[in-house]
Amino acid sequence: MQGTISQAIALTLYGNAMLRDGGHADEGFYPHHPAFMFCEWVRFVAFQSQDGTWGETRFADDPVAWLTRMQQEGVYGLRLVYEPSDQTDFSDRMTVAFIGGGGHWFIEAIHPSGSDFWKARWNIGDQDHPDRLIWQVTYGCLLRHQQTAPLDARPPAPIKSDLINNLETLSTFADTHHLSGFIEAFQRGLRALHTTDLADAAPSDLAPPGLLSLDAAQLLAAAQAAWVFGGMGSWNDYGFEGVVQEEYEHLSDTLFALLNEAYLYAVNSTTPSL
Repeated sequence: MQGTISQAIALTLYGNAMLRDGGHADEGFYPHHPAFMFCEWVRFVAFQSQDGTWGETRFADDPVAWLTRMQQEGVYGLRLVYEPSDQTDFSDRMTVAFIGGGGHWFIEAIHPSGSDFWKARWNIGDQDHPDRLIWQVTYGCLLRHQQTAPLDARPPAPIKSDLINNLETLSTFADTHHLSGFIEAFQRGLRALHTTDLADAAPSDLAPPGLLSLDAAQLLAAAQAAWVFGGMGSWNDYGFEGVVQEEYEHLSDTLFALLNEAYLYAVNSTTPSL
């Protein structure tokens, strides 16, 4: 999974666990969680207009401080939001390996007066950092006090059914075209969708223990396992001819959409009902 996506997922899941319990953020969450690996900092800013000029103002210095302030400001739930890009030259599947590519991910903070939307900006800092902490991540609050929309999501059963069909077909396609290195990823995704053991399904690093239902854990684990998109050497790096290329593009674009849908269902299943 791309680091930009996994970080937004972890922030949302750990945030909902904290808000649900009315407690404090896990002390080991930041900076030790794998979602913050290689990050020099993860900060949060608001935008404010002064004398007609917009600028950034400090909101929170790290994820724990941000979640604490969310709680203090009456936020009762977080949601993950995905919007495809409007690019026409390349699909989001093909640009996902690049920072800022692959569509737009937001964290929606829901409070009694509406919703605020946060989006991350990833910049490269010191590439020679002794601890390899090269990423400087800033989440900005782009929209405030928006009307909170009902969650528009399919139930888990049809998502799992479509994903099973897609992964089975992709496994056959990969075998037929001698792409054996990807078959195991597709098979791991299938095993996650079929398991009935929550301990086997639950991803070990993205969600706090006990937070996810079986359906959510299955979908999140399957999406982690079957995420084959990226740059050089990834599933995106292959090309064929004629109808085989058309089949490859259709199956790949379908998988990309289904995995994003799986992330959204799994994460947002932890958001309190409106």
